Amino acid sequence: MLDPEMNSRLQSTRLEADAPANPPLRRSTLTKGLLRTFLAFVLTIRQERGQAVAEFALVVGLLALLLFSMLDVGLALNAKLVLTSVARETARLAAVQGGRTAQVVERMRESLALSGINPDEVEWVIRPGQAIYGTRITVTLRYRYRLKMPLVAAISGGDIPIQAEVVTRSEYVPR
Repeated sequence: MLDPEMNSRLQSTRLEADAPANPPLRRSTLTKGLLRTFLAFVLTIRQERGQAVAEFALVVGLLALLLFSMLDVGLALNAKLVLTSVARETARLAAVQGGRTAQVVERMRESLALSGINPDEVEWVIRPGQAIYGTRITVTLRYRYRLKMPLVAAISGGDIPIQAEVVTRSEYVPR
């Protein structure tokens, strides 16, 4: 069904095919109906183009925000995995060397730098300072991940706190 405005436009728009040029060559009512339906379809498409552009303009901003948010969350999860891996590696080295040594701290800072995290921005605790065989060693790393996308950072507060903690037993036997 056509709305009244569309119907009046169709009636006012006359196609040359509708006007009988030669009375013996009349078009069938089926052909006239098809032409009118096609013309109504074309007029409807013309009216809806502007609506589609407006809807796209409203939705594309939300889709971009969603996409960039997912990218930032993925990067934050990567930073969490890196922090956990570095904490595990540091704990293993501390277990073998008997606690917090200069080599353990240097290896931790090197691993953080190689993975793309600034070692100066990471708070770290390795307890105890010296450990003998069987003593629990705890390595804790804390990092505040700064969001990369400015719009996402403005909405969510700017950074995400990330922490990794690993507990292991010392394997160091003093000689």
